[in-house]
Amino acid sequence: MRIHTVSGKATLDFKDQEAVACLTSSLLFRDFQLRVHLPPGRLIPTLPLRLNYLLWIEDLISLLPVEYHENVCGVDIGTGASCIYPLIGSKKFGWKFLATEIDAENFEYARKQVQDNYLEDYIKVIKVNGVESLRNIVGNQSFTFTMCNPPFYAEDNEKQKNNRPSPRHDYGGQEMEVAVEGGEVSFVKKIVEESKFLRDQILIFTTMLGHKVSVKPVKRLCEAAGASVCTTEFCQGRTMRWGVAWTFRQIPFEKCLAVKREKPKPPMTWVVPQIRFKEKAYTVKNIDAATVNILDSLKMMIEPIRSTKYSTMYIVKANENTWVHQRRRRREEKRQKIGQQIEISKQVSVEANNYCEETDTIKVSAESNICEVMDTETGFCDSSSPAESSNFQRKRYLELETVDELDSKRIKGDDSFNYSDELELEPTHLVQFKLSVQKTRCDIVLSVTWIDGTGGIDAMNQVLVYLKRELTKNSNKQ
Repeated sequence: MRIHTVSGKATLDFKDQEAVACLTSSLLFRDFQLRVHLPPGRLIPTLPLRLNYLLWIEDLISLLPVEYHENVCGVDIGTGASCIYPLIGSKKFGWKFLATEIDAENFEYARKQVQDNYLEDYIKVIKVNGVESLRNIVGNQSFTFTMCNPPFYAEDNEKQKNNRPSPRHDYGGQEMEVAVEGGEVSFVKKIVEESKFLRDQILIFTTMLGHKVSVKPVKRLCEAAGASVCTTEFCQGRTMRWGVAWTFRQIPFEKCLAVKREKPKPPMTWVVPQIRFKEKAYTVKNIDAATVNILDSLKMMIEPIRSTKYSTMYIVKANENTWVHQRRRRREEKRQKIGQQIEISKQVSVEANNYCEETDTIKVSAESNICEVMDTETGFCDSSSPAESSNFQRKRYLELETVDELDSKRIKGDDSFNYSDELELEPTHLVQFKLSVQKTRCDIVLSVTWIDGTGGIDAMNQVLVYLKRELTKNSNKQ
């Protein structure tokens, strides 16, 4: 363990073999109740990748007829000192294993791992020599699958090539654990050749590869042998591995095609100039506050995700473009405001005229009513017939009733009233992205990572350009 100098948090040194071995053993005990001793100098297995490989094999087995789902038995070619695949496979899935190992010391360690976990009924570890064929190992037995994690490198010094970056982790390993003559393709080629003679004894053959360039050659070898082939990717953190499975049976591999993980788009970053903001120190807090104020002025929705002394993170969403042509927008808003004021003035004028007209109408109506009363008293009648007068009153009543019902439906929220013309659908957001402000060794970095939106990544880039301009402008004003 070591103390992180910036945040003060304790972190694990993954370049320390002893620390990595301790972590791996602890995780095996916590997650699988397995007691595993990882000897120094031997290869330390990466648990997520190992588990992914086993889970993929489980998916392949699920494609077999139901009678093959019970009493699953596999062959692990080159089990290593940790005997990791048989231990997890038997503990998690209840599978049985025949595990092979060439190195005498690894063989002893692997057998001890099985004994320490009382799994002798599930795992059998056997010592083989380098030239012994898989056919001799299998004999007359039948197995559900084979698995193999061959050494990646053709020579030990291949991993030290100048064009390869130094590894982030140190998983140790002896020369025969990381390098083999001819590389992994040559190693798998021998298994493919032997699989043609074991097609009736083994249902599925699999291997995990460490180089992407090895996938196509291995796939061609399998197809040339007359087998059906299935490939997948194992994506775990920064590490990538590739799986190849082949069979001579009628197994619907197409149902188990793994969806390739899309590489996340790298964030757009900007190192904020070391200029004081409003006479305050160059800190994450101040730059974060200035950034949030700018986003608020753009009427963006901001959801905080993380906030510490050295970093902040938000999910930012916008339903419309408010950051392009700001001057034009302000002029347009000003014109609209003036137009609204003119419209209000016109409306007031019209209402005043209507009021005058209504007053005149009321006067005329009152005079007419007086005349009607006078006509009635004097015995004079209107020229219209009583039937026409009755129809007019009935029609007027129906009109009033219709208006009253409509108002009632609006007030009560009657389902029969259609509000579709009055409701607006929620707009689809134009852009959504992750924004972070983070302290590095000497600088503060603002970064944005696109998530989705109809405006595409260009909309996010426009926001970043706007933030750069506004933050720099605000700084220069101080």
